Amino acid sequence: MDKNWQLQEAKNKFSSLVDKALAVGPQVVSRHGVPTVVVIAFAEFSELTKKKRMKPLGDFLAGFEIEDLEKYIPERDEKLRPSIFGK
Repeated sequence: MDKNWQLQEAKNKFSSLVDKALAVGPQVVSRHGVPTVVVIAFAEFSELTKKKRMKPLGDFLAGFEIEDLEKYIPERDEKLRPSIFGK
């Protein structure tokens, strides 16, 4: 369960704040009544910030048939987007 800490309380009891973050989970610290930061265990932070390896765009697009992609291309509206060639 998250616990809310006022900034002054968090400063005065920082060790307790860290212990709670490790034992219970994320701890929210507020400044002037506004939630400002969250203290979490490093292991949880590492998990949240792992970079997901993405496929190169070409590999991603190669997985589609052209018919699949065509449905995402909007119809051209000549009135709104006239050709640059004047047609």
